[in-house]
Amino acid sequence: MASSRSSPAPTVVTASSSFDLQTMVLDIPPPPPPFPNINTQPATYSFPLQLPSLTVNDSHDHVWPQDLTAYTHNFKLSTQDFEREAQIVAIRNLLQKYGRDRIQNHQFEWITYSSGSIADEWLPIYLYKVGISLWDIWEEWTNGLDGHISIRQLNDGWDARWRRNNSGQKTEAGRRKKVVELIEALAKKPNWNIQLALQFLKEKYPIPSSSQPYLKSTRAFIEHLQKRATGKEAFQAILLASSSYCSS
Repeated sequence: MASSRSSPAPTVVTASSSFDLQTMVLDIPPPPPPFPNINTQPATYSFPLQLPSLTVNDSHDHVWPQDLTAYTHNFKLSTQDFEREAQIVAIRNLLQKYGRDRIQNHQFEWITYSSGSIADEWLPIYLYKVGISLWDIWEEWTNGLDGHISIRQLNDGWDARWRRNNSGQKTEAGRRKKVVELIEALAKKPNWNIQLALQFLKEKYPIPSSSQPYLKSTRAFIEHLQKRATGKEAFQAILLASSSYCSS
């Protein structure tokens, strides 16, 4: 005779059941929050976490000493500590030698020399002014134009290096040297000086003028003094003419 006992009914989990499936599944600690300022996608992590690299801004106070922050547009400091220290010392030396106003009127380039015969240095950038008078050439030579370091100071401080072996700058330097030599030769005459020499040139050799071809422009006058065949004679003729010049 078959047993009348039936199999137990299966257990059914309902919403009211004490067995909480949701609790079981989510009972896992969430992943750690991202580091500040790390650009990550939500819930996506890679380990170890990498902080973004920092870009050094050489205009910031942590690179530039406080007393030099006015010159961040004139110099570009190195990101290497040792080189930057040398650059800062060199900037302070330039300020002491030439003055703050003149330094601010130049851009400087840091030049390193592999030979070791010349110390690494800040090299100023300057282009000769064009279309200027004989008197401006003298002013550029002695005092500087528009607040710049004078050509004489550039030559004394950096020799010809500041011209960076530029052929145009080299040619212009040779032209202007003739004017400087003429004014200095006139000023050395007995009872003469720079002001008298400039006055003599202004009155006796007015530029521009149609009286002589070499007086039509400053450049024509300089080329008159530079001519290989007649330049020396032209130079001496001006010195001779000055002998009869009387200042009022």
